Amino acid sequence: MPRLRLAPGMNQDVVGVLVDRAALAKVRGLAGRSRFEMETGGVLVGCRRGGYLHVTDASAPQASDRASPFRFWRSPQGHQAFAEAAWRKSRGHVSYIGEWHSHPEDEPSPSSIDRQSWATTFASHQRPLVFVIVGRQGLWLSVQSSSASAKALIVREDDGTGQLFS
Repeated sequence: MPRLRLAPGMNQDVVGVLVDRAALAKVRGLAGRSRFEMETGGVLVGCRRGGYLHVTDASAPQASDRASPFRFWRSPQGHQAFAEAAWRKSRGHVSYIGEWHSHPEDEPSPSSIDRQSWATTFASHQRPLVFVIVGRQGLWLSVQSSSASAKALIVREDDGTGQLFS
């Protein structure tokens, strides 16, 4: 299984991403509401489990977000409160772990704007983050764990509780 290197100063490799089935269903459902006419998105919350990032939930688009057919601007209102509530409810175990948004294409792929945004987000957090793009049929998932460009991960396992990407 390929290992993704962490930023300097981090002590473990990320070997994959676990995504709970409910979180997957939620982002797919939220993306589908727009019928992919406008991009939409939110934040991902979860935790670190050994060498894995575990996505447990996702925020819904907020009224203060802005969207167009080919861009999504997430406002801090609502999404920050969602992440903080998850952190409090879990007593500090669950926190912000990444972001998701949709693309109006069957099999999504990141734009140069996406890649630049992820690099900037990673630079401000200095820890591995998960980024998901939901398309009409497929899903693009990656981990940004260094200043290098994010690469797509593929589904290695799929069971009743979720999917394992590596």
